[in-house]
Amino acid sequence: MSDWKTGILWLFRKFRGGERRGEKNGAGGSLETIHLSMPHWKHSLAVLPFLNEDQGPERDYLCDGFTDELIDTLAALRELKVSARRSAFAFKGQGKSPLEVGRGLGVSTVLDGRVRLLGDRFRVAARLMDVTEGSVLWSGEIDRVRADIPVVRDEIALAVVKALGVKASEGELSGLTKKLTADPEAYDLFLMARYLLNKEKEENIRKSIELFGMALEKDPACAPAWAGLAEAYMALLDYSSMPPREVYPRARAASRKALELDGGLAEAYCLEAAIKIFSELDLHGSEKAFQKAIVLKPGYAPAYHWYGRLLFFQARFTQAVVMLRRALELDPLSPIINRNLGAAFFFARDYDRAEVQLQRTQRMSPDFPYTHILLGWAQLEKGQNEKAVEEFKKEAGIASWLAEYWIHISNARRGDRERLWLYHRDYEERLALFSPFWTAIVYAELGDHLKVCEWMTNAYEQKDPWFLYVKLMPSLDKCRSDPKSVALLKKVGLA
Repeated sequence: MSDWKTGILWLFRKFRGGERRGEKNGAGGSLETIHLSMPHWKHSLAVLPFLNEDQGPERDYLCDGFTDELIDTLAALRELKVSARRSAFAFKGQGKSPLEVGRGLGVSTVLDGRVRLLGDRFRVAARLMDVTEGSVLWSGEIDRVRADIPVVRDEIALAVVKALGVKASEGELSGLTKKLTADPEAYDLFLMARYLLNKEKEENIRKSIELFGMALEKDPACAPAWAGLAEAYMALLDYSSMPPREVYPRARAASRKALELDGGLAEAYCLEAAIKIFSELDLHGSEKAFQKAIVLKPGYAPAYHWYGRLLFFQARFTQAVVMLRRALELDPLSPIINRNLGAAFFFARDYDRAEVQLQRTQRMSPDFPYTHILLGWAQLEKGQNEKAVEEFKKEAGIASWLAEYWIHISNARRGDRERLWLYHRDYEERLALFSPFWTAIVYAELGDHLKVCEWMTNAYEQKDPWFLYVKLMPSLDKCRSDPKSVALLKKVGLA
C-alpha cells in the first residue's frame, strides 16, 4: 500500500477511535481529509545526551549540540521514530540506565555515548542497544580532528541506520551527510547558540540570538543558523515582554532567508507557517507549509504540534487531536504539547478530558504558563467556580495578568458583575493596548454584544494574535449569531 493511502487510513482509524466526542455544542470541526502522507514508523530510537567525559561544564554545549545534531539528522527518516530532544534530555542527571530511559520513553532502541575533546582531537564512543533484550546492536569509537565533528555525526548516523535495518531512500541517505556549514567556527557558534536557546530563559535566548548572529557573520549562507535565529526570536514571545510587533518582522526575515538558502529545511517551513498564523492571522496559507515540513522531516515534533494548533484554531478538533498526539509520540514529555492537547479538548467543549490532560501537564511541569488558566476555564465551564478561582490564583509569571481578569469573571458569573465592571473600568485602557481580543471577552461576560463586535473588529484589524481564539472561546458562544460577528468570521475564513 502506498504511503499516501497508509497516511489517510491511519487518520480515519483515529477518527473512529472516539476523538469526535468533544465536537459538540456547535464547536465541532469538519472531518475534511488531510491530504498528507504520514510516516509509518517500523523502528523507534532515543538518542540520549552524550556524556561530557572529564571536561569542564563549558564543554557541555559541545556534547549536547552533538546529540542534537544526531537527533535532527535521524528524524528525517520515514521508517525511524526518534524521540525529540526535550524528552530524550528529560532524564539527564537522574542516574537512570539507558535501558530504563528507553522504557520510559517507549522506544525499542537507545543510542548513548561519551565525548572527549583533547586538544584538536574529538573522540566519541557510542553504542546502540536493544531496550527489550539489553543487547548491544552496534558500538564504535571514533577519533577525528575537531573540524570533522559533522563527519563523526554522519558516521554514527549511518551506522545506526545499518544496524537497525532501516530502509532509506537515496534522498534520505544524502540528507544524513548534509553539511550544516563548512566553517568550523560558525559550526561551533551554532552549537553554542542552540545550547542556550534550549535553556528557555530570556537571558539565554537573547544570548543565543547574539551567537546565531556571530555564526552568520562567519558563514552568511548557513541556513540552519538563520532558522535558529527565527526560532529564537519567536521564543522571546513566551519568555520576555518584547512586543510581538518587534518580534515578528525579525523572525519572518530570518525564516525567509533560511528558505532562500535551503528550500528543503523543514524547520524554516514550520517557522514561516507559525509566523504567518500569529502575525498575519493567516490560517489557510500556513497549512501547506506545515505539511511540507512534515514531508521533509517526518520525525519533527514541532511541525505536528504547530499544525495541530492551526487545526484547533479552525475548530477542526478531530484532526487537531490526531496531530497533537502524533507530536506526543515523538515528544511525550513536552509540557507545551501536553498543555495544548488539553487546550484542544477544552475548546472542543470536552471539559472532563481537558481537565485530565491539563492535570497531567501540571504533574510534568507545575508552573508551565497558561496551564492553570486553561484548567480553571475547564472547571469554570463545569460550574465549579470556587475551584476555578483557586486555579487562576496559582497562575504566575507572564500569564498572571490574564488570571486576575478571570478571577473577576468567575465572580461575575456568580452574580458579582459590578466588581468585574469596576475592575475593567480601571484597567481597560491598558488591556486594550495589550489585547483588544480580551477586551471583547470582558464585554461578552458583561453581556454587551455591541461592544463585543466593536472590540473584536479592532482585534482583527490590529492583528491581535489572541484573535485566533475567536471561534473557540465559550464566552463568545452567545455572540456568534450576531450578523456583525458572522460577517467578521466570514472575512477571516472561519465561518
